[in-house]
Amino acid sequence: MGPFDRFNDRAKRVLALAQDETIRFNHKQIGPEHLLLGLVREGEGVAARVFNTLGVDLGKVRASVEAKFGRGGAEAGRTEIRLSPELKQVFDYANDEAKRLSHGAVGTEHLLLGLVREGSVTPLLEQLGLDAEQIRGAVIAALGQPPPRPTVAETRPIGGRPRHLGWRPPYESYDENLKRVLELARDEAVRLDHNYIGTEHQLAGLVRGQGLGPQALHNLGVDLAKVRTALEFIIGRGDSKIGIDDLTISPRAKVVLEFAVDEAKRLGRPLAGTEHLLLGLLDEGQGIASGILESLGVTLDRARTEVIDLLQKSGTPPPAGYTTPPYAKSGGGGAPHRVSGGPFDRFSDRGKRVLALAQQEAIGMGHDYIGTEHILLGLLRLADHGDEKVLRIVKDLGLQYEALRGAIVRMVPMKAAKVEASQITLTPRTKKVIEIAIDEARAKLAPHVEPEHFLLALVRESEGIAGQVLESFGATGQRIRAAVDAAG
Repeated sequence: MGPFDRFNDRAKRVLALAQDETIRFNHKQIGPEHLLLGLVREGEGVAARVFNTLGVDLGKVRASVEAKFGRGGAEAGRTEIRLSPELKQVFDYANDEAKRLSHGAVGTEHLLLGLVREGSVTPLLEQLGLDAEQIRGAVIAALGQPPPRPTVAETRPIGGRPRHLGWRPPYESYDENLKRVLELARDEAVRLDHNYIGTEHQLAGLVRGQGLGPQALHNLGVDLAKVRTALEFIIGRGDSKIGIDDLTISPRAKVVLEFAVDEAKRLGRPLAGTEHLLLGLLDEGQGIASGILESLGVTLDRARTEVIDLLQKSGTPPPAGYTTPPYAKSGGGGAPHRVSGGPFDRFSDRGKRVLALAQQEAIGMGHDYIGTEHILLGLLRLADHGDEKVLRIVKDLGLQYEALRGAIVRMVPMKAAKVEASQITLTPRTKKVIEIAIDEARAKLAPHVEPEHFLLALVRESEGIAGQVLESFGATGQRIRAAVDAAG
């Protein structure tokens, strides 16, 4: 077995990015500092999300690396670069961290934990205002697993209300039923000796609460006993007693609360309630709560239908023109956004075609997700299929499908696994690109989202794979915008 056989695709991509950073600095060895840059730059894995939550900026990390290690005198070729002994130690630690967490593969989160354990980049992290315990706590919270011990003082709550790394929920945006559910979620975490509040605790609190959310769950056959049984089977109990002051909010739980507020606004409500929390739990789509709900037969579509039915019966139906949010994971079993209905009513047929082609690209590459790279390839495929406007833009930029696909495959290797369309989900960056595309259409007063809006969104989301590839081919934001404007 090779040294990287247990690494998942994101971890392997981080290694490729670390090598790129080594070449950027003309260094002869890939060291922990280059791995750190690769983890930040990758953009979509657990480690990148942790760094984003902690406010770590790629430019600042690069500046710190250059200040500490300088630049090499002569340009280093890829074949000349070797792994440093320190980096090999990081890999050993990463493998150990994966085993300790009972994970079958080494991911970006294990690389980050191994990096912290090895210690070479500790001075760099301290310059960024971070320490080892803070990072480890953030990684474990992001994974939705109880940390081995209470979190450090830096993450303790203020005023008895839990927070996540300085973030406090906007309680003024919640109605009384939702506030009570959050208290019940806290109680569930303490009951299980968990030192964080995750989506699973929010779900348990929701079942115990009052309002349309608990009523919808009851109507869908979900009760507290079922949720608690699933929760304890998946997570188990913590090792030691936890007090309220030790609680933090996991990144996924934070996202759920943000989605709940957004759902309330879309439904024309001044405050988020328990029904919006239910939709937010399923909108998030990747947390333990959504997994428990789907195992009980509750998909986002079923929950949304039930909530809307209850709203109508209560005399407060959704406003005219209500649509589901663009980040919502439609359907069950991990299905991607549907290319008709909901937010995609805003998309023209050409725009929907881009998503369909992107899905084909993902399947062809053996990927069970649609990333920004697949959206880019879908756009180029659309040009190859004869879309005149996209073809003019692509020719103006000098972009060719085969060349860009080759660059993407070098960054994100293909997999041999057969992937069904029903397995495919959207990455967080792709969801963000969709939101930016909608914003671009609005800015241009366009009635629908067109393929060119996707292209503008991809270059605005510059840290995604598509943005990096476009930049490497000289397709800057300014050039793309000029080409789009020239195409009319």
